[in-house]
Amino acid sequence: MGRIYHLKCENGDYEKDLFLGQGMVYPGFNGSYKAAFCKNCNDYTRIMVDLDKNGKIAGKTECCESNEDISVVDDIEANDGLICPKCGGNITVDIVGHWD
Repeated sequence: MGRIYHLKCENGDYEKDLFLGQGMVYPGFNGSYKAAFCKNCNDYTRIMVDLDKNGKIAGKTECCESNEDISVVDDIEANDGLICPKCGGNITVDIVGHWD
């Protein structure tokens, strides 16, 4: 079961929900959605990684067709250094639900 993470800027300039982890994935594929930052779109998004291949990116982001400027956020729960793409303030992260 995956988790729904709510990202919120401490200044109120940005909010977003990301559905991360593993829901009901395709049979025979061991994938998981990880948080990522797309520099092209200047936004947080999610990207599928292949857990059988050491976390190699296995799909496109949801925000654009380019994976060239993607930074995967390894541990979103650590909330270490997430910066608001709108104002540069700090982002807080809360788990607000689960998904399948």
